[in-house]
Amino acid sequence: AWAAPLREIAEQVTLEQAALERVLARLRRSTLNIGIVGRAGQGKSRFLQTLTGLTTREIPDGNMGFCTGVPSMIAHVPTDEPYADVFFHSPATFLSDVIRPYYEQLGLGAVPSSPGEFGARELPKLPPGESRDSAERESRYRHLRTYHQEFSRYHDLIGATSPRRITADEIRSYVAQDDREGNREYHAFRAVRHVRIATRFPRADLNGLGVIDLPGLGDTNLGDSRTLLAALQDDVDMVLFLRRPNPERDGILDYDI
Repeated sequence: AWAAPLREIAEQVTLEQAALERVLARLRRSTLNIGIVGRAGQGKSRFLQTLTGLTTREIPDGNMGFCTGVPSMIAHVPTDEPYADVFFHSPATFLSDVIRPYYEQLGLGAVPSSPGEFGARELPKLPPGESRDSAERESRYRHLRTYHQEFSRYHDLIGATSPRRITADEIRSYVAQDDREGNREYHAFRAVRHVRIATRFPRADLNGLGVIDLPGLGDTNLGDSRTLLAALQDDVDMVLFLRRPNPERDGILDYDI
């Protein structure tokens, strides 16, 4: 008779412990972490460069649309040479966080059982939807199709040992969606969960600050919203929304709200 009530209590205790651990992890941190949130093209990465005194070498930016592909935590570390630790998706998180949302929201049928199956089998055709949603559905399907077409260029990183220590010159190839000229030649970010960048901040009064560069809002890539929410839940203490007004005419628009 006690089995069911005790099982419910044990499950509740487990949930409470997880919540407490999340709070304790925040309180144990030595930095105040500020997440920079905004739509693509608003200058989030360049704002962080100006704030910290760092360069595109540590905080890649771009001028051709969506640049930042994964959350990048930039922290002050008294090191002579910047470096970064890259954390990759496991096969399970790649399927659950990246691929599954597309299959479920677009009605593509059974989700592949492994990354290898996703890359090897033909991508299901997009079933017809309501006309009012067709443009957005097609845009999301194109994102998934790119994951499928470029699978050979990043599949070996899924499940790779994490973290992988890289040099500052390699940071862009793991966190950005394009190179310095705006060419979409980088695909490693598709297998990356997040990156932690360690560098010396030129401004000593910012040593206790951690800044997190996040993918831009407004893309139809379904993975970005999950990535953003995960970062806000676990890593960010304060959210700074950044918006650059149009110099010709502007106002607070629906998507700002």
